[in-house]
Amino acid sequence: MLVRGAASADQALYGRVRGQTSDLALILELREAWPLEPTLPEQLAAARALGVAASAQIVVWFAREPLKLEVRVLDLAAERVLTRAIDRGEGELAGSAQDEAAALVVRSAARASLLGAALGTPEQELAEPAAPALVALEPPAVVTPVMRPVRPPRFRLGASGQGALAGDARFGLGLRAAVALAAFELGLRGAYGFGSRSETAVAEVKLAQHRAGLYAAYAPALGEWLELALELGLDMQVLTTQVRIEEPLFDGRAPRALLPGASAQLSVRVWLHAHFALALSAGVELLLQRPVLGYEAPQGFVPVREPWLVQPLLALELLTRF
Repeated sequence: MLVRGAASADQALYGRVRGQTSDLALILELREAWPLEPTLPEQLAAARALGVAASAQIVVWFAREPLKLEVRVLDLAAERVLTRAIDRGEGELAGSAQDEAAALVVRSAARASLLGAALGTPEQELAEPAAPALVALEPPAVVTPVMRPVRPPRFRLGASGQGALAGDARFGLGLRAAVALAAFELGLRGAYGFGSRSETAVAEVKLAQHRAGLYAAYAPALGEWLELALELGLDMQVLTTQVRIEEPLFDGRAPRALLPGASAQLSVRVWLHAHFALALSAGVELLLQRPVLGYEAPQGFVPVREPWLVQPLLALELLTRF
């Protein structure tokens, strides 16, 4: 058994150990190796090196604190470690009693080792843990605030061919000009109607329906080249007539009518190019007053045409944006 002396006080303690183990079948040796390593794993490594060099089965050393003495016993054959802390009491003989208690601990450990009993804790649990693998950490990403520029308004122009049912079929051409911001659109639009003819016994009348007004639309993008637009508008409808008299007795004056109206339509816009699109629209126009076209006869007013208050509308339009 090898006793490591790591302090001057260990020499006196070595004498106590010699006295307590004198009846055991072992050879006791003191080996001075000052000072103790700062950590227990380092002390275990040093004790193993001393024990192997001295061909010792047991290595004993002592760790001291002002009021505490810790006995440490390494059994090299069993690869186990025993540690016992002994507090220092009070009085003149406190130090002597502490050393004697430490020597008794060494005796008990040596006797157990000679008998093959397991001491304390496996050495591996107290040995120096493997150094953790170094993991290269990427530096944290630097988040730079980005100020997205406000998209400026865009302008749109359109030209369309239109067809409607107003009691009979009518056709026309339409124009629009608008400003668009994100998915919203506000603009002006108008349509020129070609007119349709009605024949009576006294005259032939051509009735044309035109309109002009404001509209607002919501046109969200459904894809890179596709938009679905909902349009609502307020219009003024202008109804004009042309009269060809068949009966000379009748007055051929051609009146005009100015009527308020509203409209709603849904359109699908396919952008064939970054600046050009084809749009197919379906909707309705609403006349807020019902016009009646006719003539005065001796027996009273004779109606000839009554356009519908609600008129279905279809349109094919070419749009451009810039």
